[in-house]
Amino acid sequence: MKRLLSAALAAALIFSASGSALAAERSSAAADTLYTLDLVSGSGSGYELDRVPTRMEALVFTLRLAGLEDEALEYDGQSTFTDVPAWGAQYAAYAQANGLVNGVSDAVFGADDSINSRDFLTMLLRVLGYSEDEGDFTWATADLTAVRLGIAESVYTEFDRGDMFDCALAALSCRMSGQDVTLIDSLVASGDVDRAKASALGLTGLRPLSAVEVAERYSSAVALLQCYANSVQLLNKTPNSTSSGFFISDDGILVTNYHTIDDAIYCSVTLESGEQYSVERVLYYDPDIDISVLKVSRTPIGGGDEAVFPYLELMSADGARVGDVVYALGNPLGLQSSISSGIISNNHRVSDSFALPMIQNTASISEGSSGGALMNEYGYVIGITTGYFTYGKDMYLAVPSDAVLSADLDGDGITLSELAEMDIAAGNEK
Repeated sequence: MKRLLSAALAAALIFSASGSALAAERSSAAADTLYTLDLVSGSGSGYELDRVPTRMEALVFTLRLAGLEDEALEYDGQSTFTDVPAWGAQYAAYAQANGLVNGVSDAVFGADDSINSRDFLTMLLRVLGYSEDEGDFTWATADLTAVRLGIAESVYTEFDRGDMFDCALAALSCRMSGQDVTLIDSLVASGDVDRAKASALGLTGLRPLSAVEVAERYSSAVALLQCYANSVQLLNKTPNSTSSGFFISDDGILVTNYHTIDDAIYCSVTLESGEQYSVERVLYYDPDIDISVLKVSRTPIGGGDEAVFPYLELMSADGARVGDVVYALGNPLGLQSSISSGIISNNHRVSDSFALPMIQNTASISEGSSGGALMNEYGYVIGITTGYFTYGKDMYLAVPSDAVLSADLDGDGITLSELAEMDIAAGNEK
């Protein structure tokens, strides 16, 4: 049984109707859903969607979303903040002690100040298990991370309570970091949200993504590779090949096929935005299963600020089933931001060309798609698109992502030139 909030807190979270019809149309449904789940307090007068929330309101709301309100109310520690009202002291102390919130300074929380999108999304990402210390995101990239995860539709220039409710509702269907459970499922399991209500609203379980959602959320993490086999090609800017790759970390770890880089002395990586970066090192490669993992420079070619790359999450392909929907993201014929859809037609296809059984699927790829991402309908990469049967139709192959998940990426790696020389020495020159 949850404790009742004090009158002061209840007053702070009771919303009255005001604002534009656009704000109400955009966010009232989200607010109603959160109210039904007992995650928002309200009254018959509305939700005040177009007002900017205070930092204290956002903190209490975030603790509710985390299922931590009861623990916060029972917490007997103290925060370092001197400007928190008495009714909010336990909330602030608990949140500070558990790393969910920072103040404007060590002594000032800014309880009555308006909160911006980055501060709120930072708290929301922490609730989902993402950590700045682990390099999952930074305060400066909280908006971008939220867009990638589908929590926010875009980077906010202004932020109001309608936006806060929209983000919160989207976060409920978001996977907890490193887990196959959503935030709403976690709240249901802990008893903080009624299972029947959540099920009736269609919120429990992972929600399949449409092709539109996959393209909008994940295309920016797929890059175009242009590889050069000799100095003449490099001088003339005539690449020997174009292919695909995708980032698996925000600091520039990129996955592609081995055959895309095996004779290259230099490779450039072009993002969806058009920015170009150089491949610095080859961290891992295996010709027999046709994968390579590269370290991409964070500094753009020509100079500029260090990049924080959008990235995709890997999942073991062991659970992939025949008939599952999949999406292929890559650069067929060098055409960036391309997506195709299909199904898994065989999840254990043995081929003489590969040391591992492959994922056979019908998501079409072409020359240039090599090294792209094969994603399941929940937004996880389960394979690396690599080839197809020449005389078949809709018979495309992907290397299972397990090959990358089990790879040792901790070493310093080697340069592309060193890899090319090793291939020549081994008699693998093409």
